[in-house]
Amino acid sequence: MKPPTRAHPIDTSLRTEGIKRLLLIVLAGLILLTGFLVHRVGTTMGRMERQEAINGKLILPESILQDLLSAETGQRGFLLTQGDPYLVPYKNAINSLPNHREGLLAFSAPDSVERDRVLRLDKLIGLKLTELKTSLELVREGRRDEALQLVQGDLGRLVHHSTILEMNVESYRRRTAQQELSDATKKGR
Repeated sequence: MKPPTRAHPIDTSLRTEGIKRLLLIVLAGLILLTGFLVHRVGTTMGRMERQEAINGKLILPESILQDLLSAETGQRGFLLTQGDPYLVPYKNAINSLPNHREGLLAFSAPDSVERDRVLRLDKLIGLKLTELKTSLELVREGRRDEALQLVQGDLGRLVHHSTILEMNVESYRRRTAQQELSDATKKGR
């Protein structure tokens, strides 16, 4: 039998170089894949953060509408009965409205159409609160008939309907933004 032959040093050197090149190509591929995955994770996290912000925005208009409804309920109960227990929903709403209004303003981008709409809405909310407060003060001053006229008048009704309309537009706009983001997130998967 013939003894095994040893590989020529040049052949071994070429194999070693080939393996080194292959390892470098694999390493470069892994680096590219890692970069791609980091980018993808960053994009997904950004979308998730935006989705979370939109979800928070969606709650605010509904909370404000509920506060205004509760305040009106308390106002009308008090106007009819002049009993302080009927003011509980009004007082609760008045206490929570400032935080909800601040939240609504905080979520709108500065110097934007959205900000202008939110500021207009905030003015309407302020007008409605002024109307509610004024009517209650009139009753306390013994001027119930004037309070009823204020509530039944066109100004109160106009402010009420304008506020609800603006709130519904804001809610719809935010829901649309949420749906668009959700659709984009699904497509990006």
